Amino acid sequence: GGIHAAALTDGQTLLVHAEDIGRHNAVDKVLGARLLAGERPDDLILLVTGRISGELAFKAARARISVVATPSVPSSIAVDIAKAAGMVLIGRAVSGTPQVWTP
Repeated sequence: GGIHAAALTDGQTLLVHAEDIGRHNAVDKVLGARLLAGERPDDLILLVTGRISGELAFKAARARISVVATPSVPSSIAVDIAKAAGMVLIGRAVSGTPQVWTP
């Protein structure tokens, strides 16, 4: 508890991961690591441990992430942003029945 994690994957391989006390900081770290490596995060899957807020969905959309998954659920604003950006959101990705929002 108390630490958030974020990771980028292509669906087969975990490409980069980071931890931080703030979920936005963890996401910034994985997106930044990808950019510093000279690679774009386009069309990757972002895994986050925290709730997908509107701000986090917007950040992922700007990075052209194709899917964001979390063990929590997204806010309604996050769902609206994802739909407008053509991004898939997956809530409750760890336990129970996943909830999927598609554009």
